[in-house]
Amino acid sequence: MGQNISDKEILNRLVALNAERAAEERNGLIRWLRPEYQAPAETSAQMTITGITDTEEIITVPVEQKTWPKTPKDQLAAIRDLLRTTGTEWTAEQVAAQFKGANRQKKVITQHLESLEWFGILLSRSQNDISRWHYAELRIAG
Repeated sequence: MGQNISDKEILNRLVALNAERAAEERNGLIRWLRPEYQAPAETSAQMTITGITDTEEIITVPVEQKTWPKTPKDQLAAIRDLLRTTGTEWTAEQVAAQFKGANRQKKVITQHLESLEWFGILLSRSQNDISRWHYAELRIAG
Protein backbone atom coordinates (compact mmCIF):
# COMPACT_ATOMS: atom_id res chain seq x y z
CA MET A 1 0.00 0.00 0.00
CA GLY A 2 1.07 3.56 -0.65
CA GLN A 3 1.88 6.16 1.92
CA ASN A 4 -1.08 8.19 3.20
CA ILE A 5 -0.36 11.86 2.70
CA SER A 6 -2.74 14.54 3.85
CA ASP A 7 -4.15 17.08 1.42
CA LYS A 8 -2.29 19.79 3.33
CA GLU A 9 1.05 17.99 2.88
CA ILE A 10 0.37 17.52 -0.84
CA LEU A 11 -0.43 21.21 -1.18
CA ASN A 12 2.74 22.18 0.76
CA ARG A 13 4.86 20.00 -1.54
CA LEU A 14 3.25 21.47 -4.67
CA VAL A 15 3.82 25.04 -3.46
CA ALA A 16 7.48 24.24 -2.70
CA LEU A 17 7.94 22.59 -6.12
CA ASN A 18 6.31 25.56 -7.84
CA ALA A 19 8.69 27.96 -6.05
CA GLU A 20 11.67 25.79 -7.07
CA ARG A 21 10.57 25.69 -10.73
CA ALA A 22 9.95 29.46 -10.77
CA ALA A 23 13.50 30.06 -9.48
CA GLU A 24 14.88 27.73 -12.17
CA GLU A 25 12.98 29.59 -14.88
CA ARG A 26 14.30 32.95 -13.62
CA ASN A 27 17.79 31.53 -14.19
CA GLY A 28 16.95 30.30 -17.69
CA LEU A 29 16.29 26.61 -17.05
CA ILE A 30 12.90 25.57 -18.35
CA ARG A 31 11.76 21.96 -18.05
CA TRP A 32 9.49 21.32 -21.01
CA LEU A 33 7.11 18.37 -20.87
CA ARG A 34 6.96 18.17 -24.66
CA PRO A 35 9.82 20.32 -26.01
CA GLU A 36 9.13 19.47 -29.65
CA TYR A 37 5.66 21.02 -29.25
CA GLN A 38 6.12 23.64 -26.50
CA ALA A 39 9.52 25.00 -27.57
CA PRO A 40 10.31 24.05 -31.15
CA ALA A 41 12.88 26.86 -31.34
CA GLU A 42 14.76 25.56 -28.29
CA THR A 43 18.24 24.63 -29.36
CA SER A 44 20.03 21.71 -27.86
CA ALA A 45 23.32 20.16 -28.69
CA GLN A 46 24.14 16.63 -27.76
CA MET A 47 27.59 15.27 -27.30
CA THR A 48 28.73 11.88 -26.21
CA ILE A 49 31.27 11.73 -23.44
CA THR A 50 33.00 8.43 -23.93
CA GLY A 51 33.98 6.20 -21.07
CA ILE A 52 31.27 7.27 -18.64
CA THR A 53 28.22 5.34 -19.75
CA ASP A 54 26.52 4.35 -22.95
CA THR A 55 24.13 7.27 -22.61
CA GLU A 56 24.67 10.70 -24.04
CA GLU A 57 25.13 13.78 -21.94
CA ILE A 58 22.82 16.51 -23.16
CA ILE A 59 23.86 20.13 -23.15
CA THR A 60 20.83 22.35 -23.60
CA VAL A 61 21.12 25.95 -24.67
CA PRO A 62 18.14 28.02 -23.49
CA VAL A 63 16.20 30.06 -26.04
CA GLU A 64 17.15 33.28 -24.25
CA GLN A 65 20.64 32.94 -22.87
CA LYS A 66 21.72 35.33 -20.16
CA THR A 67 24.78 37.41 -20.96
CA TRP A 68 27.98 36.17 -19.34
CA PRO A 69 28.87 38.75 -16.66
CA LYS A 70 32.03 40.81 -17.12
CA THR A 71 33.39 40.83 -13.56
CA PRO A 72 34.60 37.72 -11.70
CA LYS A 73 32.34 38.57 -8.74
CA ASP A 74 29.24 38.64 -10.96
CA GLN A 75 30.39 35.49 -12.79
CA LEU A 76 30.69 33.62 -9.49
CA ALA A 77 27.23 34.83 -8.44
CA ALA A 78 25.70 33.78 -11.78
CA ILE A 79 27.15 30.27 -11.51
CA ARG A 80 26.10 29.98 -7.87
CA ASP A 81 22.55 31.10 -8.67
CA LEU A 82 22.28 28.70 -11.62
CA LEU A 83 23.33 25.68 -9.57
CA ARG A 84 21.37 26.76 -6.48
CA THR A 85 18.07 26.87 -8.35
CA THR A 86 18.37 23.65 -10.34
CA GLY A 87 19.25 20.95 -7.82
CA THR A 88 21.11 18.92 -10.45
CA GLU A 89 24.74 18.31 -11.36
CA TRP A 90 26.45 20.46 -13.99
CA THR A 91 29.64 20.13 -16.00
CA ALA A 92 31.60 23.25 -16.97
CA GLU A 93 30.35 22.81 -20.56
CA GLN A 94 26.73 22.72 -19.41
CA VAL A 95 27.24 25.88 -17.35
CA ALA A 96 28.90 27.65 -20.30
CA ALA A 97 25.95 26.78 -22.56
CA GLN A 98 23.61 28.75 -20.31
CA PHE A 99 25.33 32.08 -20.96
CA LYS A 100 25.80 34.12 -24.12
CA GLY A 101 29.50 34.67 -24.71
CA ALA A 102 30.68 32.01 -22.25
CA ASN A 103 31.66 29.22 -24.66
CA ARG A 104 35.24 30.48 -24.73
CA GLN A 105 35.28 30.85 -20.95
CA LYS A 106 35.27 27.15 -19.95
CA LYS A 107 38.64 27.44 -18.19
CA VAL A 108 37.41 30.45 -16.19
CA ILE A 109 34.11 28.69 -15.46
CA THR A 110 35.97 25.62 -14.21
CA GLN A 111 38.11 27.84 -11.96
CA HIS A 112 34.97 29.53 -10.62
CA LEU A 113 33.31 26.15 -9.98
CA GLU A 114 36.42 25.01 -8.10
CA SER A 115 36.49 28.24 -6.09
CA LEU A 116 32.84 27.88 -5.12
CA GLU A 117 33.60 24.31 -4.09
CA TRP A 118 36.56 25.46 -1.99
CA PHE A 119 34.26 27.89 -0.15
CA GLY A 120 31.78 25.05 0.50
CA ILE A 121 29.05 26.49 -1.72
CA LEU A 122 29.27 23.67 -4.28
CA LEU A 123 30.16 19.99 -4.10
CA SER A 124 31.69 18.00 -6.93
CA ARG A 125 32.20 14.47 -8.03
CA SER A 126 34.48 13.20 -10.75
CA GLN A 127 34.16 10.12 -12.85
CA ASN A 128 36.54 9.28 -15.69
CA ASP A 129 38.12 12.75 -15.54
CA ILE A 130 34.74 14.50 -15.92
CA SER A 131 33.81 16.74 -13.01
CA ARG A 132 30.23 17.63 -12.12
CA TRP A 133 29.18 20.19 -9.53
CA HIS A 134 25.98 20.72 -7.57
CA TYR A 135 24.85 23.19 -4.96
CA ALA A 136 25.73 22.16 -1.40
CA GLU A 137 22.64 22.27 0.79
CA LEU A 138 23.48 23.93 4.05
CA ARG A 139 22.40 21.83 6.99
CA ILE A 140 22.50 23.50 10.35
CA ALA A 141 22.76 21.12 13.28
CA GLY A 142 20.48 22.00 16.06
